[in-house]
Amino acid sequence: MGLTEQLLAFPPTDEGHAHAVKFLYGDAIRYSNKSGWSHWDGTEWVTDRYAVRQLVVATLRRRKYHAHAANMSLLEQSCNCDLAPINKVMNLLAGLQLVVG
Repeated sequence: MGLTEQLLAFPPTDEGHAHAVKFLYGDAIRYSNKSGWSHWDGTEWVTDRYAVRQLVVATLRRRKYHAHAANMSLLEQSCNCDLAPINKVMNLLAGLQLVVG
């Protein structure tokens, strides 16, 4: 299964979006109850919630683009980049990316 097909395979839900972000960026982001969101900048882990939020937005836009091209209207409509849906995806993603410590 190719990258586009995999992105389209996740459900059109906040949880599906969180899994899509993890699929694309799981090795480069992490969440800790102590320090919050971090991303790998190529050299070190940097605490930066905004950078992770941008990856969520990029994933939603990418899924929306491919859903439109594939005529998947339900998925396309679910890829909302407003603040509330982004926060929901980030909250779900935190549970998927939790690092103890």
